Amino acid sequence: MKVYTHPVKIAAGAMLGKAIMEEKSGEAPSIDESHIEWTGDTGLLGLIGEVENPLPRQIATRLLEHDLYKPAFRATVLPPHDRTEKSYDARIMQFQQRGLVTPKGRFDAESKLAKDTRADARDVIVYCVARAPGLQKVRQYVALRPGDAELRDEVHKPHRRIVERHLGLWTVYVLYGGKDSSVANRLGEAGQELFGLKNEARIDRRHTVFLT
Repeated sequence: MKVYTHPVKIAAGAMLGKAIMEEKSGEAPSIDESHIEWTGDTGLLGLIGEVENPLPRQIATRLLEHDLYKPAFRATVLPPHDRTEKSYDARIMQFQQRGLVTPKGRFDAESKLAKDTRADARDVIVYCVARAPGLQKVRQYVALRPGDAELRDEVHKPHRRIVERHLGLWTVYVLYGGKDSSVANRLGEAGQELFGLKNEARIDRRHTVFLT
C-alpha cells in the first residue's frame, strides 16, 4: 500500500487518468474501454501518443520522459489523533457533497481552481479517491448476538492499529503541471479551501520545484 500510494505513483496515475478522460470526452475519441482494460500502461501510453487531441499526447510524452506534475497541495485526510470510523465516514460524506469522488466532479473542480488561480486547466489535476487505500480488505464486522454487527476494528486494538495505518495513507492532492511558482502557491491555497485541509506541501519545497 505504501508503494501504491507513493506520490510519484499517484502523480503518474493521475496524469494517465487525465489523458484518458480528455481523450474520451472529445468529439471523436479513439480510445475505448477495451483499450484501457486489456492494454498495459506502456501500450496505453503508445495509443495516447497517437491520438489527435494534443493534451493527451503531451501528457503521454511527459510520462515517458518522467516529467510529472508536482503537488501544489497535499494533505493527509485524517490526522493521527482522529483516525476513527466516525471521522472516516464524515470525511467521505464531505468529499461526496463537494463532488470530489467522481470524474465529472473533479473535472469541474479543476476548472474552477484554474479559473480562480489564473492557471491553465490543462495543468491542474485534483486527486481524491473515495475510500482509504486498501481499507475494505481489513474491515471486519462481527455479530456476537442477533442485531447490528460491530466493527471489529473499533473494539480490538490489533485490528484498530491496522485500520489506522491504512487511514494514514489516505491522501489528497492538487497537482500542477506548470512551472510558475506563484501559480503553484495560489493552487496550494485554493486546495486548502477545496478540501478543508491544511496544505502539507512545504512552500520552500514548492519554490524549488516550480521554476518560473
